[in-house]
Amino acid sequence: MQLFWTTQLLGIVALAGAKLSIVLMFQRIDPIKLGRTTMKWLTPMVGIYMLVGLFLVAFQCKLPRPWVLSLDRCPMREGIYLTITMFNILTDTVLSLWILPELRKLQLRRHTKNLVMWLFVSRFIVCIADMGRIAVIHRALPSEDHTRKPNVPLLLISFPFLLSNRRLPGFQVPNSFGP
Repeated sequence: MQLFWTTQLLGIVALAGAKLSIVLMFQRIDPIKLGRTTMKWLTPMVGIYMLVGLFLVAFQCKLPRPWVLSLDRCPMREGIYLTITMFNILTDTVLSLWILPELRKLQLRRHTKNLVMWLFVSRFIVCIADMGRIAVIHRALPSEDHTRKPNVPLLLISFPFLLSNRRLPGFQVPNSFGP
């Protein structure tokens, strides 16, 4: 049980790290215009996501052993997962839309610009996977068995993480946009 609890905490940290890497990439694309506003708004948003997620997961069950996941010790478990997932959807939506106005202004061929914009908008796939995860979590959490019944939820939990850590293959920022 402690290992499962620890992996939940590490999953929140990993997702926040992936989101922060996207924020830093935004700053690199246009450091003059986007740099200040990106760091002023998006970095705290990702930080709040991580802190809230860590706090909710860490204390989802009663002390002194918060890693013991049972229905009688974790009455708010479903609400906690729904809150974290909704916050994940919100942050991914903001991250996928934030950069689009600046990308339109870049001096790239139309095809290249559309491809780059599509790659950022494709982040909505993470949101769709999270919406599916909400439905499955609602069905799986009332179960005491966390090893066999939620096989599909485990895949849905992994899917957004894998999508969040994807890179833009072959995309390099021109020297005129920053260091």
